[in-house]
Amino acid sequence: MTLKIEAHPQTTNSEHKHTNELVFVVMEGVAGGQTAIEGNFGLVAFGENNADLIADIRDKVRQHFNPGFTGQIRLRKFTDILIEG
Repeated sequence: MTLKIEAHPQTTNSEHKHTNELVFVVMEGVAGGQTAIEGNFGLVAFGENNADLIADIRDKVRQHFNPGFTGQIRLRKFTDILIEG
């Protein structure tokens, strides 16, 4: 399966002020670790465990918003359940 990711252009500071929540979707890696993707601003973070992932997310948000983000950051995890026929 091929995943296509479109890059979004950098937004202006006035656009950042209107953002009050970021939602990162967290996926477990095949070989371990976790990846978190925020689709509106194209932020991607990595970590071996929850603490590492949260630290990397904070770093990515600070880098992107130049300490101007004051909203909430939400992590969304999905659980797959395989139903055999």
